[in-house]
Amino acid sequence: MKTLKKRIAAAVGAASILASLAVSAAALGAGGAKYIHTTPLASNLNYINTVYWNGDYGREESYILRYTPGGDAFPLIIKDDTVYGRVDLGAALTYAEQTRGRNLLAASNADFFAASTGIPLGMFIEDGIYKSSTETENAIVIRGDGTVSVSESPRVTINLQNETTGTATTINHLNKNRYVSGVPYLFSSAFSTVSTRASGAGWFVRFRILEGSLAIGGTMRLEVSEAAEADGAVPIGDEFLVLTGSGAGGAEYASFAVGDAVTLTVNTSDANLIGAKFAAGAGDLLVRGGAVTGEDLWDKDLLIRSPKTALGVTASGEVIVFVIDGRDATYGNGIKLIDLAAEMKSLGCVTAVNLDGGGSSVMAVRIPGRSAAAVVNRPSDGEPRKVSTYIAFATDNVSDGRPHNLTLSNDGEVVLAGSYTKLNYDATDLAYRPVDAPVDATAETYGDGSVADGYIYTAGTTPGADRLSLRSESTGAVGTGEIFVVTSPTSVTAQDDKGNVLTEVGLSPGQSLTLSPIATFYRKTVTAQAHSFTYSVTEAIGTVTEDGIFTASTRGNRSGEVIVTAGTAEARFKVTISGFEDTIDHWGLAFINDLYGKGIVNGTTAVTYSPENNIKRGDFVLMLYRAVEEPAPLEINAFADVSPDAYYATAIAWAKESGITNGVGEGKFAPDEPLTREQAFTFVYRAMNALGITLPEDFAPELTGFADSDEVAEYAADATAALTALQIVGGSDGKLMPRSPLTRAQMAKILSVTLTFRGKEIEIIVPQPDVPTETPAETETPVETESPEDEIPEDVTPPDVVAVG
Repeated sequence: MKTLKKRIAAAVGAASILASLAVSAAALGAGGAKYIHTTPLASNLNYINTVYWNGDYGREESYILRYTPGGDAFPLIIKDDTVYGRVDLGAALTYAEQTRGRNLLAASNADFFAASTGIPLGMFIEDGIYKSSTETENAIVIRGDGTVSVSESPRVTINLQNETTGTATTINHLNKNRYVSGVPYLFSSAFSTVSTRASGAGWFVRFRILEGSLAIGGTMRLEVSEAAEADGAVPIGDEFLVLTGSGAGGAEYASFAVGDAVTLTVNTSDANLIGAKFAAGAGDLLVRGGAVTGEDLWDKDLLIRSPKTALGVTASGEVIVFVIDGRDATYGNGIKLIDLAAEMKSLGCVTAVNLDGGGSSVMAVRIPGRSAAAVVNRPSDGEPRKVSTYIAFATDNVSDGRPHNLTLSNDGEVVLAGSYTKLNYDATDLAYRPVDAPVDATAETYGDGSVADGYIYTAGTTPGADRLSLRSESTGAVGTGEIFVVTSPTSVTAQDDKGNVLTEVGLSPGQSLTLSPIATFYRKTVTAQAHSFTYSVTEAIGTVTEDGIFTASTRGNRSGEVIVTAGTAEARFKVTISGFEDTIDHWGLAFINDLYGKGIVNGTTAVTYSPENNIKRGDFVLMLYRAVEEPAPLEINAFADVSPDAYYATAIAWAKESGITNGVGEGKFAPDEPLTREQAFTFVYRAMNALGITLPEDFAPELTGFADSDEVAEYAADATAALTALQIVGGSDGKLMPRSPLTRAQMAKILSVTLTFRGKEIEIIVPQPDVPTETPAETETPVETESPEDEIPEDVTPPDVVAVG
């Protein structure tokens, strides 16, 4: 889009142009093509998507329609029902299809327009009807045989011959905004269904159409039905033309009286326009005679990098409609006008014109197998802008509902060498409308890829487009497809099999991690399986299989990197193995790792946890203390046998102040004694509030169903009943073994499960003692130990720390 203004137009000879202008040495075109995919839309129309890498600009992406006259498709210019006003692409497509009966295959924006009115700056011919004047703008001209040409600054005049008086009036402006005082403008109903939309004082002459239509080279018979001065706009009407001007009525107004017979002729000296079927205005001529014309002749406001649209014609008559994205730091910022000219020349155009660009640049394509055209580029406004006119391609073929043309719904998919993808078949009928694909559709490859079972394609090692031949024996339908093979993506991202991006991972010794890397190729997604990447590690942290399964070293407390590579692209992520060698295959691994990750437990050495060791009373209280984030107690000297310097002294002092323990009597706690299971149950139960766990007010479960329930000490009964009801404790073989010592693994399980209730509404679950819900480690031979009378039993496992705080 650009503001309405008169562009300087001069007829300059080719010789003088070549003598005075030279193509800038900086003209690079769009850049080097890295990805090219061609989709046949009809027998003579292809859609080509290209990704470039430009040394100056970086990534760019273009969208091309390449049309050859003489096949099933033909070009046309579309809008909606009026010249006035802008229309978005979707509405224009809908109008052309539903109102005009077109079967559209693709479309792109065309002429520049006035921002305030949407009126095209150049000419508009639709179905042979002259709907808007040229204003000396360049024009794209489409003839009835489907050939396309460019007219340089064509001039069209409308002559009104008053047969009654013998006077003649020449009109240059048709269906344009009336803005030049003293100049006559002619309006037809194609301009607006409302009025001439003029403002200010003026005059008008209304002509009734008796015969003919507004066609270039054509003639109409008219009769003056009204002539008057008017302030502002006047209605037009389907059967009328309105001649109008601003200010006082001059010679044109005085030339007509009601009842006069008038002959209208539309004249031009441009042979291209005689009998033109469609035409649309265009911007600067970029290429003439196969040479770039040069920046000095172009609109200076349009020279900068931005999205662009252009149309060109090759020496053989092929038509190229070119759209390139811009104003997007990720996908492309566009190119300069000089680069657009160079690109059109490189595509073989001997003539090319600039079309409206910036936020107006848009292209829609009906991909074979789809029911409607969809936008394929990335309009810089975030959505297609409403513009004035579009160049489109349609077919008149009649649908027969039978598959004739085969294609792939994943046509153009980018696949990493050695990876596979499923070929998904689509089909269209004679009119290129979608129909069900035949079930026996199959494919053969022209490259070094392979197709198994008719639909599983495996990429070979040759980069680039691998052309596929598609066929159905039962229907005779045929077609082509492409898979784009890459051997070296431009980016690799390390992911696990759940889609989590890996930058830093913590694992336990021997733990496995399934890798599912992803890749992109100039920001296009690459289909790839893990086996198509290569893997390596540093610092001997583990091994990776060909299928991407990393297994950490059995030695803990080390770190290094896993490197994922495809071609020259790689991704690295750090692996820290922190854990214990003696828990790799242990049933309690998940619980131990959970508490270790939360900083609640440590090992008995740097590499061992000693899961089957019994836990001491002092160590279990320390675990609880860490779980509540170590609040400071009021006093450290809690028990006579707990030194203030002991690593668990603060934790035990907190437990006493919190009512979790009363000691074993005589002012002692017995911190180094093994913790029994019922003691552990009681400690956990009394720590519920401190842990952020609220039990229901009516929570009073009974301890039943265990063969040894009567062995549970009275002080531990409520705690044991609660933990079994919550399935924190389940026993084994129908027994609770309340007086057996608790192992470090059992401690981890009980405390880890308890912490899952934090901040949750508790649901009471009836315990099922006959089903072993705890680990086999709890089936050790019970050790009968007297529980101190005034001690609140704790559920703690063997020493969680040796002499470490």
